[in-house]
Amino acid sequence: MIARVTLEIALRKEFDYLIPGELARQVEVGTRVQVPFGPRQVFGCVTALVEESPVTNLPNFKGRGRALTGDAKGSAVGPLDSRLLLLSR
Repeated sequence: MIARVTLEIALRKEFDYLIPGELARQVEVGTRVQVPFGPRQVFGCVTALVEESPVTNLPNFKGRGRALTGDAKGSAVGPLDSRLLLLSR
């Protein structure tokens, strides 16, 4: 499965990331994630789940990426709702 992610940086573009099996149940549309972007880790939001990507060498969440299920205080955070997702695209 592939997550299409809008990153929290000044780029108006979505990027595709492979979702490893151990995270597949945690990632859905609206999930906040931390993913590799070049040499650094950046936060973003999953805007779509797709089966195929036009990109041939997709980065993987595994090792350096993760699904975020809580805020800085440890409180549970659910996926973003459809209104907020529209703003991110």
